[in-house]
Amino acid sequence: MRNKLGRDEHHMKKSMGEHKEIARLLRKNEVDAAIDMVLKHIVRKEGSYWQTLEQDLSASDPRTAR
Repeated sequence: MRNKLGRDEHHMKKSMGEHKEIARLLRKNEVDAAIDMVLKHIVRKEGSYWQTLEQDLSASDPRTAR
């Protein structure tokens, strides 16, 4: 778990959207779907933050940029 907020606006918007979706699923009592969303959101190297970060880093790396 991270102990500080990110600085990248795209990552922050994506994270907030995922938080809202988790809350929506819980309000609808869709617990299994909420658990899946939480795992997608936080699991290291498989979570959405890490996937987005890796894509951004790869895109900015002149060795891998197309």
